[in-house]
Amino acid sequence: MKHLILAAPILAAGVFYPDAVAPEAPMKPVASSLERIDQPFAAPSSGMLISGGADSGAGLSLYGLLAEYGRVTNQAILVSEGARASFSSRQVGVINELAVAPGELHSFVGSTLLAEGIGLVMIHAGSPRALAAIDLNSSEVRSIRSNALYVPSEQLTMWSEQPALLVTTSLHLPHTDVRQLATSLRALVPDQSTQALLSVGSSNSLVVTGFAERLVQMAAMLGSIDAAAAAAQLEEGDGTSEDDG
Repeated sequence: MKHLILAAPILAAGVFYPDAVAPEAPMKPVASSLERIDQPFAAPSSGMLISGGADSGAGLSLYGLLAEYGRVTNQAILVSEGARASFSSRQVGVINELAVAPGELHSFVGSTLLAEGIGLVMIHAGSPRALAAIDLNSSEVRSIRSNALYVPSEQLTMWSEQPALLVTTSLHLPHTDVRQLATSLRALVPDQSTQALLSVGSSNSLVVTGFAERLVQMAAMLGSIDAAAAAAQLEEGDGTSEDDG
């Protein structure tokens, strides 16, 4: 994917650096999609005022939204040349002016990006943190899944503060036939480019990939399925014990 190479033309095409931050050396991709990162998203320095407009061409562009988001959150946002043209020509879909509080900024921007067909992948976890904005309706999406950030399952909720971030996690379901479950749930992952649900050998574990907020919901659902399976096995065991008696 062109974004992840971080060549000079891509940087020139669209990288937003916060005013007071400049990288000392070219940024590199996260070393491995399975690398553990313990740092949550930093608190924004301020909220954001988003101008709206009912007329075509009025209001804040998606490119402008990404630029302002990068500025107030001290993050570099990478955008390819092709995506820049698309994002610059499209407005954030709000009719009226909207003030977003700092505590809601990551969530609001991420939800807005997903609604507009834009996903985020982690490129650099150090300082400044760098995210690439990917147009999910373009050829850029083909390799996005391989760049999902690994997040331990116990940290999913923390990372879902940014709903548009693509992540991978593993879920242990000790009471469930995960191979059969993965096959049964294929209908829940219709977009193979950004979602995956894979069973892992005989470990009773699933490796799942998707956008952070949606994975929190999927993990809760799979946990409920496993709890129901555990209850059914317990009842079955009690019944067997009574018959033996």
